[in-house]
Amino acid sequence: MTTWVLFAALTLAQADNLEQQLEKLFAPLGSETPAVREKARGELRKLAATNRPVMRMLLRDQIREQKDLEVRSALAEAVDATFSLDDVSLEVRFPKDSLTVREAGSTNTRFQLRLRNNDPDDDVVLVKDLGLEVLQPDGKPLPTTLFMGMGILPPGCFLAAGVSYVTVPAGHVLEWEECLAGYKSESRVIKGYEPPQPGTYVLRFTYAFQRAPFRNRCTQRCADHLNVDKPWNRALEGQRTFEVKLLVRAESAEEKEAAARHEKWMADLMDRYRTGKIDASELVQTVQKAKLDHKDTQRVYGVMRERK
Repeated sequence: MTTWVLFAALTLAQADNLEQQLEKLFAPLGSETPAVREKARGELRKLAATNRPVMRMLLRDQIREQKDLEVRSALAEAVDATFSLDDVSLEVRFPKDSLTVREAGSTNTRFQLRLRNNDPDDDVVLVKDLGLEVLQPDGKPLPTTLFMGMGILPPGCFLAAGVSYVTVPAGHVLEWEECLAGYKSESRVIKGYEPPQPGTYVLRFTYAFQRAPFRNRCTQRCADHLNVDKPWNRALEGQRTFEVKLLVRAESAEEKEAAARHEKWMADLMDRYRTGKIDASELVQTVQKAKLDHKDTQRVYGVMRERK
């Protein structure tokens, strides 16, 4: 018997054995007793880890046939257990190898976040919630210069309205832009960081998701909470931290001169408004055309409040 035939025979035998063990768990998974259901879920998670590719196939087949919502939910969670956050990597790309203090704290300085799915066979669903903490060169957390909640939640189920979800196809990369001065990829909050001095900073991104406590945050008992097709029942569970270094440097002589020219241009613009050479509409148009960052925009617009 050739090696590949032997391997195929062993795989089929193993799959048959796993399927038999899986079927024995259906009754306790659908039990009306919470303790029995929880014990069966624990056994199912252990079973899912024995052979991830084979169990993933078996579980998906069973989900299609199962009608009981509790059993389908448990099987969906077991499918999730056949994936691993170790298969997900995060890359961060800054526009330059190093940034000046002014550039690092500017909303005009964008960096690219790239979530890579290293699993060659299956898509992964993730909660788009990457907590960010910035560590200063001495290792202490950098305080935020902006912290703004997202306000009142939209109506409806919290699981659907409170969080964003993303699907990363097998072997692919999902990418989007962010900035330190107004970071928006942490759920329901916008945070800002402005490194105050040169040095090497550490950007610590954390993905963390636990399905059961997350589902409990919605108290409306919505019918879709256990629907296995919903993203919160497919998103990867667990916690993973990614760290990236950011080098912040002092400005060169040329950059200092450019910054001084920029400051003078803004001062002249504000003086032209104060002396009536331009009106508010022209001031706004000039600022928009210049594409100033948020901080400089607010400084210039402050001149309009002087007349009130």
